[in-house]
Amino acid sequence: MHKDEKIMTQWTLTEDALESNKDENTPEYIIPTERLLETTQREDGTYYDWPLHMAEKTWVQLDDFLEAFSEAVKKYDLPDMLDENMLARSFQRARKK
Repeated sequence: MHKDEKIMTQWTLTEDALESNKDENTPEYIIPTERLLETTQREDGTYYDWPLHMAEKTWVQLDDFLEAFSEAVKKYDLPDMLDENMLARSFQRARKK
């Protein structure tokens, strides 16, 4: 592990990506930094894509992913580009899945 990595239960923040901690229950999954704030259009508005996308995965521990996603946004210095309201709505919708 590099000194700049942060490990959560299921996710690790590496130098340039949010990566799953692959094991027998968790496949390898890598989300590059530049893709973290991608959005998706749903019938009721625009959301950050990754929280909704990962909520659909049966292997994802959602609270762990949402914590890792929040940490990644801070670590990779994306707050200036972040829409806090959209993030809150995205997390809320992801938790309803």
